[in-house]
Amino acid sequence: MGRHFRPVIVAVLATVLVMAVAGVAGVALVRRSDRPDRAGRPAPGAAPAAAAAPHGEPPAPPPVSSAQPRVVGTVRVGAGPQGIVFTPDGSRAYVADSDGKRLSIIDTARRRVVGTVPLRDDPQYLAMRPDGRRLYAATHDYRTHRGNAIAVVDPATNKVVGRITAGLDPARSSPYALAVSPDGRRLYVPDHDVEKVLVYDTATNALLSAVPVAPTPHWIAFAPQRSLTLIADHDSGTVILLRSTDNAHVADVRVGRSPHSVAVTPDGRRAFTANFDVSTSSVIDLATRRTIGTVPVGRNPRCVTIAPDGRHAYFAAEGGNVLTVVDTRTLRVTATVKAGRGPWVLAVSPDGRTGYLSNRAANTVTLLALTG
Repeated sequence: MGRHFRPVIVAVLATVLVMAVAGVAGVALVRRSDRPDRAGRPAPGAAPAAAAAPHGEPPAPPPVSSAQPRVVGTVRVGAGPQGIVFTPDGSRAYVADSDGKRLSIIDTARRRVVGTVPLRDDPQYLAMRPDGRRLYAATHDYRTHRGNAIAVVDPATNKVVGRITAGLDPARSSPYALAVSPDGRRLYVPDHDVEKVLVYDTATNALLSAVPVAPTPHWIAFAPQRSLTLIADHDSGTVILLRSTDNAHVADVRVGRSPHSVAVTPDGRRAFTANFDVSTSSVIDLATRRTIGTVPVGRNPRCVTIAPDGRHAYFAAEGGNVLTVVDTRTLRVTATVKAGRGPWVLAVSPDGRTGYLSNRAANTVTLLALTG
């Protein structure tokens, strides 16, 4: 009887051994396929790095902003710097040299200009797509009142790859402080001299709509939590609210005279304006769509920027050559920092730690520590 079953037992043991070896090999193959290749790229089918966060933890909160920023450096750039944007990883900052027909490229680690992007016309303001694949420069030549266009730049090559003119009047337009929607799909361009906001498809550069607004729209901001697009309208003394989904008009909020720019707190609850001619900021409650306060912020503020943690608002006050800092909860000024001649635009690095402030009269960018 044992003789009859011995071959069967041997066969069963052999089968088990083969399956075990195959299983080990399969595990080894799976593990090897999850590794990046030699170039550092994830292997085909591997989960993206972002999905590998332990236990699905949310991103780290932004650093706590300081009530007393301090100047930590200066970078010389081209003539008449105005707009500034960062690449999403913060490794480079682009500066619009408005009197030099070019963009200066700053290496943020070395804190110096490492290259330029030549343009056909003078750039004023800049916007970066959230994925970092396209940079947009609003151009306009004040000497000839020509050059009204949006230059499209590929940051990977630092080459101009397109020029948008659809919807712009060659002789009358003046594209101003443009912005890309939070989802990266639309580019909003306030046309300063033709009383409209142009909306473009960022995938095709096609004009989607031309929204009529009050005279001299200056600045665009977004409150995605409320599906609102905000437009600072200089001559009407209002902030225009559009519904982001279809650009329908929602409300006009009366603010101080000559709002040059507008910014929204990260939680979408409040907006702050920079009222150029009256040297104040109007504070808007976006739930009620009403102005709830006014703060003096230094002479002739051009730009307002909110810290990533939402605790402070920064105002580039050109008339006094200062950066004014306001606590967004108490609405009190916490600091007035001397920050170069002709402060124009403040951009905050993606990590929230450094401010880059363009100084149009000095052809420099002032660097400020915003934390610690």
